[in-house]
Amino acid sequence: MNVVDIKAPHDIEAEMAVLGAIMLDNRKLSDVMSILSPTDFYRFAHSIIFDAMKSLHDYNDPIDIVSLNAMLGEDDDLAKVGGIAYLMQIGDFVPTTANIMYYAERVKTVSNQRHMMEAYIRAAQLAEDGDVEKAKSTTTDMHGALGATSVKVRHVADVLESNVNNMESRTDEESQVISTGFEAIDFLIGGWKPRELVILGARPSMGKSALAMQMAVNAARSNHSTLFMSIEMGLDDLVQRLLAMETGINSRRLQTTVLHPSEIASAKGVIKTYKGIPLYLSDDSPCTLQILQNRATQVKAKCGTLDLVIVDYLQMITTKGGDNRSNELDAVSRGLKALAKELDTTVIALASLNRGVEKRDDKRPIMSDLREAGGIEFDADKICFLYRPMYYSTPDERHDLETEDAEFIVTKNRNGQVGSVKLTFLPTVPKFVNWDGDLL
Repeated sequence: MNVVDIKAPHDIEAEMAVLGAIMLDNRKLSDVMSILSPTDFYRFAHSIIFDAMKSLHDYNDPIDIVSLNAMLGEDDDLAKVGGIAYLMQIGDFVPTTANIMYYAERVKTVSNQRHMMEAYIRAAQLAEDGDVEKAKSTTTDMHGALGATSVKVRHVADVLESNVNNMESRTDEESQVISTGFEAIDFLIGGWKPRELVILGARPSMGKSALAMQMAVNAARSNHSTLFMSIEMGLDDLVQRLLAMETGINSRRLQTTVLHPSEIASAKGVIKTYKGIPLYLSDDSPCTLQILQNRATQVKAKCGTLDLVIVDYLQMITTKGGDNRSNELDAVSRGLKALAKELDTTVIALASLNRGVEKRDDKRPIMSDLREAGGIEFDADKICFLYRPMYYSTPDERHDLETEDAEFIVTKNRNGQVGSVKLTFLPTVPKFVNWDGDLL
């Protein structure tokens, strides 16, 4: 039988990253063992090293270059792994343990691919030899084995121990909570957390894009890698708003007027400031979930982590097929939640509200105002709304206003409280700033 020579999938760098991170923090081994076994490593040396790490863990011994060198030497395995020089290379391979589970999942993914390919090659050989029943059994057993490994059943005490150990070792720099940049909002919701899907809804022109951009900038300034995905607005329009927000120059002047040299200098100063922060923009339109995932993956590969993704806005993400728009949006919200979990990031999706809100005396948004809201309400961890009372006033009433009151309303918070806080809106920029932080 001629079998096409297919290169077995593997990721040597991810394997080295996992082993190196365990050396940095031995407590991470418990998390990794819930996913990986020695046979998941493609490089035989890595399999031997990981098995030695498990043995040291069982003996409650430290896991470092010295202890591994001693254990592998006793078992005559040191030469097989490349000696102490290779152990030192692995120990220096990663500077932080922050992404260890991402790399572990990567190692597991390519391991599953290899084992599946091997099973089908064996099945094909058996089928060619006439043993059809054994060929079927081979593939069935492999499917069962892969399904069993994906369950990841763990004892509650092990999960508790892992979580408490991570809390104990966490530094301020490694804190996973991202500040919104607004004290009152942080007090209410505790900031943005990884693996969460957040919906920020408002009527058109209420200011949700401006608020989301401010939150993106605030996150990036705290060294949280951030992707702002603008589907509705082109990048030129987006950075015009950014310049207005940063310089305080009226947004209309930036778009239409010959600027004073001092204003140009101010704008150029923004460039210098932004070169040092991990903020990335994209304006793909049309945009699918696959495009969004590709852009997010690019940023994560560039930065090593991806902490925040903001999508402006949810209803403009396109899907293939679907018998009605409600079902399509359900698929989008599920896809955004899956993206948050897969990349261990926070996803904030802006959403437009239907006109029903304008038929009520109290025009503060509620969850049913989300267009085709069923799946969105279920998938989202947080649902927030932006509301400005002056939005519904006449142009004469709004004319020359330098500030307006605004409300940030939280109607769903899976892991916290709901409520509302006040912000101040600067309409000529446009920009939001802290109010007095009191809960309403």
